[in-house]
Amino acid sequence: MANEQNLKPFVKGDARINRYGRPKSFDILRKLAQRIAAEPIAEKNGYTVTRIEAMLLAMSSSKHPSDRKTFLEYAYGKVKDEIELGVEIKTNLSPEQIAQKVASLLVLAQERKDKADANNA
Repeated sequence: MANEQNLKPFVKGDARINRYGRPKSFDILRKLAQRIAAEPIAEKNGYTVTRIEAMLLAMSSSKHPSDRKTFLEYAYGKVKDEIELGVEIKTNLSPEQIAQKVASLLVLAQERKDKADANNA
């Protein structure tokens, strides 16, 4: 429950008012982030760099491997993930026998579905 004694209503020109509100779309949020990233900041060594340059410099020399990996992906692109799926089925059945078994399973599945539909009707 709020402490009503400490509540102060907004008045004209109050610094707490969020004039721009939340971004209405992701595009607006992206533009805002880009504007902030382009702001110049002073480095400890006296040079002026943008916020994004400072972030990338920090990422490139971070002690966290995930930061360095992200930096490299930004710089050179993401490494392609290749997944190999191999399935080997050992059976004594011929391809025709396998096809017959699959067909009979499909018929059984359809019969079970029809029976369930009849019970629910």
